[in-house]
Amino acid sequence: MLTFTKPLDAWFRDVLSLMLSHDAIENMLVFAVIEAQTTHIGEKQLADFLDETFREYCKKATRSGARGWFYAWFDEMSGTLRCSFCEVENVAALPFRCKVSVVANATTIAALALSSPYAGGVPNEDLSPVEAWASADDEEEPKEFELMVFAKRIWALE
Repeated sequence: MLTFTKPLDAWFRDVLSLMLSHDAIENMLVFAVIEAQTTHIGEKQLADFLDETFREYCKKATRSGARGWFYAWFDEMSGTLRCSFCEVENVAALPFRCKVSVVANATTIAALALSSPYAGGVPNEDLSPVEAWASADDEEEPKEFELMVFAKRIWALE
């Protein structure tokens, strides 16, 4: 197991203490990216943390006989790095209501999180109102949000 510096050491203790469930929300861990930015955590350190977190979720899934997907993403609205496990057959079934772009390397998510100007969350002044329902007169199709997600299959060992 890797040794982590602050705040990753505390974050990993949260990973170790997680009791895996059949509910993706209960399996979710949330980490404030501003903590990583202010302590000058590098992309490699954060990517190593995500890879080690994946391995720990694998151990927990193996012990419980669960199969599914580990996934991690940067939530720009809240300025958080999130990871979870969901018992689904493929990435298309992950519990997101947007288009998901799967990346195979944790470094992509680490770089996205650490370079974000919104590590503390999106300030109210940067938000703008949007119409919940498009009218028939709208000429432009609204652009669908695409979320980058680091995802890896977890197979329980028989």
